[in-house]
Amino acid sequence: MRSTEAGRPSRLLLALSLLLGAGAVRAEERPVEIHGGRKLSVQVPKDWRFEEVRDPKSGIPALRWLDPSGEIRLDVSFFPDANGWVSTREGLDAEMEKIFAFYRDGAVEKEKKAVNLKPASGIGAYMSFTDQSLVGKKLPAGERLISTTGIRSWKGAYLVFTLLSNTRDSAAYRQALEIVRSGVKEAGR
Repeated sequence: MRSTEAGRPSRLLLALSLLLGAGAVRAEERPVEIHGGRKLSVQVPKDWRFEEVRDPKSGIPALRWLDPSGEIRLDVSFFPDANGWVSTREGLDAEMEKIFAFYRDGAVEKEKKAVNLKPASGIGAYMSFTDQSLVGKKLPAGERLISTTGIRSWKGAYLVFTLLSNTRDSAAYRQALEIVRSGVKEAGR
């Protein structure tokens, strides 16, 4: 009986590593060009829809991921940061304050601290906001209760992301955050 119990953690770890490994294989790398011809590589999980668009007014490149269930929508826009301001903690905090003001005005959460994104490279942070106008109501089609919004910055550029969901606890939500953390990178790195 002891040998069976001792084998359980090993089998569990093996099963977990196979599952995580399969998830990594299932993500496809896609090339994306942002401002100034800068090339990125982005991960697109298997069965997720992916779109690359440009804002018609500003020409700012933007990406959108939608999970297969329709639960998650991740929008990412890219901006130049030639002087490196947003890649400093002070600059990141200032930019977040400007962006988050819009979300904070209509959110249940009024005073909330940013969460460190812990990106694979650069710096980043995010906050989640619950839409006060939707709390306790049946959600209209296409609406989502929670907006997780943040910035990830690295040398010469930064991205602003908005992750729309109805929960912060789903696997798809965590997968979308992981795309922002480590699935958007300079091509060739």
